[in-house]
Amino acid sequence: MWDFVLSFEDWAASNVDSLFNNQPDVNCGIQFNLSGDQQSIENKDFKKGSNPQWSNFTGEILFRGTENDLEAQRLEITLENVKEMNLSLGASKPKTLTDLNGVTTDGLVKTFMINENAKDDDLETMVRGKINVNTLPKYKQQGLDSVIAEDEIYLIVRVGKLLNFNTPNFVKVPVSVYISVEWVFDA
Repeated sequence: MWDFVLSFEDWAASNVDSLFNNQPDVNCGIQFNLSGDQQSIENKDFKKGSNPQWSNFTGEILFRGTENDLEAQRLEITLENVKEMNLSLGASKPKTLTDLNGVTTDGLVKTFMINENAKDDDLETMVRGKINVNTLPKYKQQGLDSVIAEDEIYLIVRVGKLLNFNTPNFVKVPVSVYISVEWVFDA
């Protein structure tokens, strides 16, 4: 188990006006949610134009699990148009779900949004950006699950008590702690 901290940077969208029925002067914001999670990140710095870019996001999303669990998650991306927010609170916001497969290696995410009411000549909207993935503690999960074999001898170590464990000041969630045991064979 690891605590992953996901931070977002350098996101952009293209052809967003096609999502909002080709309205002029689309003023757009972006929001991210992990599927099934209550945490979200949004950029309230609404950008005008057909190809908005957002560089700075405050906050981060915390995820607890294995690296495989994280890469099996889906990210929900929502675009908001200020004009539609002001006109009616019931307006639907364009959303898409995308896989996070490979996010721990390169961090790049690219997906497409489609307007269900689009005409044939409307362009697809592409959304892309970077997710920085940091782990707490800062160790990378390696290898696959171990299989216990009947003809092998195993050493089991149980830690009864941990007297002192210092966490960085910025850690606001419980941290998974592990120990490493190395078998030294001296002939």
